[in-house]
Amino acid sequence: MKKLFSIFIALVTVFSLISTCYAQGSANSNNVSGLDLRVAEQKEIDEMIDQLIFTRMEMERDLRNRETNTIGNTHNKEIEANLLAKLQTKGVRKLTHIESQKLQKASQQNNQFGVSPLAATPPSFTSTNTVDVLTGGERTVSVNGSTVKLWIIYMIPKATGNGGPLYRSYRCPDLYDYTTPFQTFKNKLFKIYADKGIAGLAGLYPFLSWTPYELLSGVPSYTNNTKYEVNVDISSKMKYVYKYHPTSDVWTLMASTNNVAVSELHIFHGLDSYSNPVIVPQKARNYAVYAYNYSNIDDIAASLIGGVYADSVGNWSIKNDKDQTKLTVKPPFYTYPIDPLLLS
Repeated sequence: MKKLFSIFIALVTVFSLISTCYAQGSANSNNVSGLDLRVAEQKEIDEMIDQLIFTRMEMERDLRNRETNTIGNTHNKEIEANLLAKLQTKGVRKLTHIESQKLQKASQQNNQFGVSPLAATPPSFTSTNTVDVLTGGERTVSVNGSTVKLWIIYMIPKATGNGGPLYRSYRCPDLYDYTTPFQTFKNKLFKIYADKGIAGLAGLYPFLSWTPYELLSGVPSYTNNTKYEVNVDISSKMKYVYKYHPTSDVWTLMASTNNVAVSELHIFHGLDSYSNPVIVPQKARNYAVYAYNYSNIDDIAASLIGGVYADSVGNWSIKNDKDQTKLTVKPPFYTYPIDPLLLS
């Protein structure tokens, strides 16, 4: 089944503004002017990192299931290498050992100066070899007429076959479990709901819907549907924004956010008119879900005076044609980054 996944038919990228956000400290981006955030370039960088994560998710599935498709694995490794090379031309690369020491010093001094808690390793970061730390470099912005220097750090998953703190896998085997003619079943409407948590409007809201007809092809018209299931793999990309304090020569973590790469495998089970199993190509759908304030997290970090602002993608759920919740997903989120020296 997983092998079929690598022969996926289409890639759909959906950028949806959903989040569960909370803040410790005060943020006011209205006072920020002239920020050189290079929005278009930042979007391009994020999309390339998303492609890298999707590639690694496929590699992870192959390794996890001991796939021996050498051609497919080699192809994905080439894609991974090309994306890392392209990212480097955009200024995004793996953290050096010296930068890791600087980041660790920043974490320690944050605690010493009482600006924000020590960026210690959370218990869930036991498998440190499953995480890559990338740097987006330093960026100078203007806040209230003053110059502020920011440092961007990303944490993304590796493909090791052992999962890791940024991965989650789910199975929804009974999204639809009735014997129904495919001609009827194909027009059923299924939805994904998100807990946006925006401006106090907490709750689940629909942000994506589909019919099986859009995703499944090659199903004979006489087929009776017996089961429709969806397997879901998700992976978080963590983004951390540090702010430089020249008077004390300290880098302080000011904001953290994430976006989630979602990879769905849609599987159709059916019987033909002679009660023989119907083999239907499994359909993959990939998309990225961004936290509500992901695009302006740099503005927020530049404006903050104290505390750490955290903005994350919240719960989301898959519902069937009767609006019954069949799967709820909690994407991984870590307010503080792993100690990069543990990855050295």
